Amino acid sequence: MALIHHYNTGDADTASNIYDYGARDSIRAQVFTSPFTFNLESIKIYCQRNASATAGTITAYITAVDGNGAPTGGSLKNGSVDLMTIAATSGVWANSEWLEITLSSSLALDINIQYALVLHCDGVNPINALYWVRDVGGGYAGGKAYSNDTSDPPVGDFAWNDINNGNDDFLFELWGTLSVSAKATTPIPSDSATGITLDQTTLAWTTGGSTDTYNVYFGLSGDMSLVSSAQVGTSWSIDSLPLSYNTAYQWRIDSTNINGTTTGNVWSFTTLSFDPPVASGLNNMVTIRKVIAAAGNKIWIEDI
Repeated sequence: MALIHHYNTGDADTASNIYDYGARDSIRAQVFTSPFTFNLESIKIYCQRNASATAGTITAYITAVDGNGAPTGGSLKNGSVDLMTIAATSGVWANSEWLEITLSSSLALDINIQYALVLHCDGVNPINALYWVRDVGGGYAGGKAYSNDTSDPPVGDFAWNDINNGNDDFLFELWGTLSVSAKATTPIPSDSATGITLDQTTLAWTTGGSTDTYNVYFGLSGDMSLVSSAQVGTSWSIDSLPLSYNTAYQWRIDSTNINGTTTGNVWSFTTLSFDPPVASGLNNMVTIRKVIAAAGNKIWIEDI
């Protein structure tokens, strides 16, 4: 397991308290953007606990993010720790500690997608139990800090308020393992297809998962070359049209992420042997070629 993503270099300017007080909960969240496709296994928060606290549970939830950039929906995965494992407050936020919360099981996160890290306290005494340190006017570009002081349960579709007009960020770390890219699948044209027209313009495929970019190889059978490097999309337009008659072509998609490159399967297709007849004549019908021969009183007509 390795540190995959973080905002741990910001200033420890202040902290937000997180508590449970009957039907009124004080919940805090930090939205982040996953920089890679990876499996999230644990999170760390920079925090202190109230020195007067005697019991409680801290739970971290990972949720989706709505179109406005705020947490939304149920828990994708969560993990909990005993509040009393956290050091008591010293009154100096820069002297806080990194608390690790391990998820119940790993959660696959996709590259360039926003998620929310939501913190909630349960059964705590006194109410101001946990202080999550945040950077006032923080510099994290992948999301911002949010608060909700009315809702129980802690995750779902309800209103969130961005803290300090969206200018602040909580300090956090994301730990996990990078996923190896899976091979691309479902080639278009299909593997070993025949009768492909000379104006076939696009090769397409389906991601196998855990992939950030693709390298595309294409060429005559036995003579492929790299034609597109580190592209994000799952299609490539052939740039050497028209293709040749009755010719075999090969292509391959290599899937990549920060953990390396996975070589794809070699796919092939063969173009048609000749063009089919085209519509012509007064009624726009297909012209049929015939040979006519005459001898004596007889006429022969044969298709060719």
